[in-house]
Amino acid sequence: MTKVIRSWVFLACQVAFVALWTGFNRFFPQRLPLELLQVLLLTEGCCIGSVVLMNQYRQASLSQRIALNDYLVDCQIRRDVKELHPLIKEMHRDMEEEKKNNSLCDGCGEPRYKCYCNIDCQHCGKKLIHCIGDSDTGECLVKTSNN
Repeated sequence: MTKVIRSWVFLACQVAFVALWTGFNRFFPQRLPLELLQVLLLTEGCCIGSVVLMNQYRQASLSQRIALNDYLVDCQIRRDVKELHPLIKEMHRDMEEEKKNNSLCDGCGEPRYKCYCNIDCQHCGKKLIHCIGDSDTGECLVKTSNN
C-alpha cells in the first residue's frame, strides 16, 4: 500500500477528488457538505499515517537483522584471520630463508628460477646461459659457456 501512497498518481487522484468535491459543492451546496470532505480527509490521513509507521517499523526490523548478520560475519572473519595470521608469518619466514639460501645462480647471476646454466643446448651440446637455436642451420645463436 505504501507504493500506492507515495506515487504521483495517488497525489493527482487526491487533488482531482478534492477539486471535484468542491466543484460539486459549489453547484449543489447541501448535497455534499465540506464537513464530510474534512472527515474523509482526516480519516484518510490517519490511515496513511498508520501505514507509514508500519512500513518504517518493518524497515527498522529488517535493518536490525542485516546489521546482526554483518556483525556475525565480521566476528567469523576475525577468527579466521587470527588462525591464518601465524601461518602466513611462518610461510613468509620460510620464503625469506629460502631466498637467502638460494637466491642467485653462481654461473649467470640470474635468479635460480630463471637460470638455464645446467641445461644442455640441443644444437651444440654445451652448457648454456641462454639458448636460442636456429632450427634451419642447427647453429647455436647464443653465447655458450665452455664447461
